Amino acid sequence: MKELYLQAKDDMLSTILNTPVSQSAIYKGVKIEVTDESVRVMNTKLNGDYYRDVTPEQMEVFTSGGWRLGVYNVCVDNYNRTLNRIARLIQDELGRRNNIKHYNALKEFRYSIMIKYSDVIKLRDNELNKQNGKLETSI
Repeated sequence: MKELYLQAKDDMLSTILNTPVSQSAIYKGVKIEVTDESVRVMNTKLNGDYYRDVTPEQMEVFTSGGWRLGVYNVCVDNYNRTLNRIARLIQDELGRRNNIKHYNALKEFRYSIMIKYSDVIKLRDNELNKQNGKLETSI
C-alpha cells in the first residue's frame, strides 16, 4: 500500500497534501491518505459529508494496475452512477412534472457528463495499453 502512495506522490497530475498528521494525494476524485497507522484509498465523489473507502473490487484494480488505472476505474464508476441517476431524473421529469426547462437542463448535464466519461475511458484505455506494452517488452 505504501508503494501505491509513492506512485500517487510521484504522479505529476496528483495534488499532494501534507499535514502534521498525514500525507495524501488526490487525483480525479480519489484520495490516498497515509498516516502512522494505515494507508486508505478513498472516493471523494460519493454523497455524504465524509469520504468513503473504495470498494474491494476497486481496490483490486489499484493493487494490480497501479495508481492511475485505479483512479480511472473509480472515476468511470462514479460517472456511471451519475449517468444512472440523471436517467432516472429524466424519466421522472417526463412522467410526472413535464417541465421542459428542467428536462433540457438535465439533458445538458447528461451531455457534459458523457463527454467527461468518454475522456476518462480514453485515459483508462491508454493506461492499459501502456501497461500491456511494458509487459510485452519485458517478456
